[in-house]
Amino acid sequence: MRPQPRGWGLLAAAAAAALLFSFGRAVQGVMAQGQLRHIQTQERAQAQWRCNTIADREARKACRAALP
Repeated sequence: MRPQPRGWGLLAAAAAAALLFSFGRAVQGVMAQGQLRHIQTQERAQAQWRCNTIADREARKACRAALP
Protein backbone atom coordinates (compact mmCIF):
# COMPACT_ATOMS: atom_id res chain seq x y z
CA MET A 1 0.00 0.00 0.00
CA ARG A 2 1.32 3.38 -1.00
CA PRO A 3 1.30 6.22 1.59
CA GLN A 4 -0.85 9.24 0.72
CA PRO A 5 0.86 12.54 0.01
CA ARG A 6 0.84 15.11 2.79
CA GLY A 7 -1.00 17.63 0.66
CA TRP A 8 -4.28 15.69 0.81
CA GLY A 9 -4.18 15.56 4.60
CA LEU A 10 -3.55 19.29 4.83
CA LEU A 11 -6.32 19.98 2.34
CA ALA A 12 -8.74 17.82 4.32
CA ALA A 13 -7.77 19.58 7.57
CA ALA A 14 -8.25 23.01 5.96
CA ALA A 15 -11.65 21.98 4.58
CA ALA A 16 -12.73 20.68 8.00
CA ALA A 17 -11.60 23.92 9.65
CA ALA A 18 -13.49 25.98 7.08
CA LEU A 19 -16.65 23.93 7.66
CA LEU A 20 -16.39 24.35 11.42
CA PHE A 21 -15.83 28.08 11.05
CA SER A 22 -18.86 28.40 8.75
CA PHE A 23 -21.02 26.40 11.13
CA GLY A 24 -19.93 28.60 14.04
CA ARG A 25 -20.85 31.74 12.12
CA ALA A 26 -24.25 30.31 11.21
CA VAL A 27 -24.94 29.44 14.85
CA GLN A 28 -23.95 32.94 15.94
CA GLY A 29 -26.34 34.44 13.37
CA VAL A 30 -29.21 32.26 14.56
CA MET A 31 -28.50 33.14 18.18
CA ALA A 32 -28.48 36.88 17.40
CA GLN A 33 -31.72 36.56 15.45
CA GLY A 34 -33.36 34.66 18.31
CA GLN A 35 -32.24 37.26 20.82
CA LEU A 36 -33.64 40.06 18.65
CA ARG A 37 -36.98 38.25 18.36
CA HIS A 38 -37.08 37.75 22.13
CA ILE A 39 -36.47 41.46 22.72
CA GLN A 40 -39.17 42.44 20.20
CA THR A 41 -41.68 40.05 21.80
CA GLN A 42 -40.89 41.44 25.23
CA GLU A 43 -41.31 45.05 24.03
CA ARG A 44 -44.65 44.21 22.40
CA ALA A 45 -45.90 42.51 25.57
CA GLN A 46 -44.97 45.59 27.61
CA ALA A 47 -46.74 47.86 25.11
CA GLN A 48 -49.86 45.68 25.26
CA TRP A 49 -49.79 45.84 29.04
CA ARG A 50 -49.58 49.65 28.92
CA CYS A 51 -52.51 49.75 26.48
CA ASN A 52 -54.55 47.48 28.73
CA THR A 53 -54.05 49.80 31.72
CA ILE A 54 -55.70 52.75 29.94
CA ALA A 55 -59.07 53.39 31.57
CA ASP A 56 -60.85 54.96 28.59
CA ARG A 57 -62.20 52.26 26.26
CA GLU A 58 -61.72 54.22 23.01
CA ALA A 59 -58.20 55.32 23.95
CA ARG A 60 -57.35 51.69 24.86
CA LYS A 61 -58.70 50.51 21.51
CA ALA A 62 -56.68 53.17 19.64
CA CYS A 63 -53.58 52.22 21.59
CA ARG A 64 -53.97 48.54 20.65
CA ALA A 65 -54.57 49.48 17.00
CA ALA A 66 -51.30 51.42 16.96
CA LEU A 67 -49.29 48.38 18.11
CA PRO A 68 -47.09 46.76 15.48
